[in-house]
Amino acid sequence: MADLERDELGDHDAKGQEPPILADLMQWFIDPDLDAFHQDLREITTALRDAADPVRQKLVQDGEILQAQYVQTDAKIGAIDSASVPVPLGEVFTIVSLAVHYSPYHRPKFVANRKTGYNNEAYRHLAVGLRLHGELKLMAETDHITIADNSWWSYLMDTNKLITAYQNLAPDEREPFEQLYEEVTQPSNGYFIRSILSSNIVAMSKTGSSQATCKRRGYSEFFSKPVSDLALFSHILLPGEYTKPYPLKFMTDASFGVEQRGWTPQDAKRISERYSDRDGLNVLFFKPWPYKKAFRIEFGYETFGDNQNLQTLLTVIRDDTQHHTIVEPVSQLFADRLAKQVSAISRMYGSINTPVFSDILFPTRTPV
Repeated sequence: MADLERDELGDHDAKGQEPPILADLMQWFIDPDLDAFHQDLREITTALRDAADPVRQKLVQDGEILQAQYVQTDAKIGAIDSASVPVPLGEVFTIVSLAVHYSPYHRPKFVANRKTGYNNEAYRHLAVGLRLHGELKLMAETDHITIADNSWWSYLMDTNKLITAYQNLAPDEREPFEQLYEEVTQPSNGYFIRSILSSNIVAMSKTGSSQATCKRRGYSEFFSKPVSDLALFSHILLPGEYTKPYPLKFMTDASFGVEQRGWTPQDAKRISERYSDRDGLNVLFFKPWPYKKAFRIEFGYETFGDNQNLQTLLTVIRDDTQHHTIVEPVSQLFADRLAKQVSAISRMYGSINTPVFSDILFPTRTPV
């Protein structure tokens, strides 16, 4: 048995045999694939460095790099985040989600959701719907400047997924999700419509969401390979600089679409215009400190297109990102940490229940 275990783990000395399959598999990933991976990263880095100076010069020349004019303000910023954990247990599938609004003005607010049913494809897809519902509810109800820890594009795609998953359920399977679904998609006043029209919500995804600049006419010639906007502006912006706002649709690479089955024709038109128009959702990149990356900030132009409101927003983001060792805004960090507590909570719905309900909660795979 000991010799068998050594062989399986790749012990070349055991019985003088050739390396087993696991060793062959690892060798493929380490050589040559790891070298190819490093080469890919080197090429992207070279493309970024080579493009940095000419791109910055052209952006300055075109009036697309601006200097923040910080203002005196007592305003502070909050943040909303969420997490969901799918808990499969035999044929039973539980989704546990927790959305959190961390605010400097009140105690944290929570929206918790839990649904349990049988493990099938449509039911698993609704996991995103529980998390989405909690975030949108808190976003729709906030009355002060608050960061949503996602991009507006992702909120639209997640809402499309919720609509598709719900519509694909059989009529008798929809009842557990009916209220949640209707609160998100309610005509004119649902959480999604209210959130994207809110004057208080700014979306700040932690990761890059576009490679738009390197594909723009007049700029693409500077790039030997695609480079993300987040990496580019983190590299070329000086502290206190930000980019001219652009409509969200032109700063996102994904295809645009609204799932028609979830909306009235009037609401579908409102959503499409909000995501496409110059006066709708906009994007800029802002680098508040020399020791921080740039931040992608998405907002409603009717509010933050006003220069005074925009400078107030940039000021509160600067103030909330001044700590050297905290990468994101402090409020975003607190919301994220609180939301992730759902992982510990989810264990109450897992295998701990098997001994009590062994008739239906039987194992389906061998533990390894």
